[in-house]
Amino acid sequence: MIKKLVRIITEELICSEIIQPEENSLYMYGIELTVVSLINSIWMIGVSWIIADPILGLLYVLILGSVRTQLGGYHAKTYAGCFFCYNIIFCSSLLICRILDDIRVGVSYILAVGCIYLCIIYRFAPVPSLKKLNMEEKKYAKRKAFIGTVGWLILAVLFAGWKKIYALEIIAVLGISIFLMGTEKIKKQISKRKGEGQ
Repeated sequence: MIKKLVRIITEELICSEIIQPEENSLYMYGIELTVVSLINSIWMIGVSWIIADPILGLLYVLILGSVRTQLGGYHAKTYAGCFFCYNIIFCSSLLICRILDDIRVGVSYILAVGCIYLCIIYRFAPVPSLKKLNMEEKKYAKRKAFIGTVGWLILAVLFAGWKKIYALEIIAVLGISIFLMGTEKIKKQISKRKGEGQ
């Protein structure tokens, strides 16, 4: 269904002479990613509206779109897998959020965890899963992830005094994003060691 929709959109762009026919596959890929991301985002905000608070879903989508994409890490091989993981990770972030709320963490906790996150990002980010990045691309991704995380942490501190659940969701989603980056890093190291051992 998604591929059919993307094909229709791309054909319309070619007919309107907005894109050239030889650019078809490139645009199909970009449009496909955009459509899937849009569907996932709308779904997540809708689900969060039903089970919790739409702002929690919006925070989730925005953090994944701004920081997670720069950190790298695990990516599902299919759109169905991506959709499944997207939902599981959101539910996990809500669970972490509730646990942190129950143990009454404060601003000092947010700042301490934030500093740990920044140290991890500075040391290990990014960990691309699909393609190798050159040094300039790595520096750019690291800088964007670092600055994005700082911005989210400032927002978390501000939320802590007003609506603490939002601050905790920010901390939870950033933590999960860093965890996913770490799993990819470990997987690559294991793969590298196996390659050297053969």
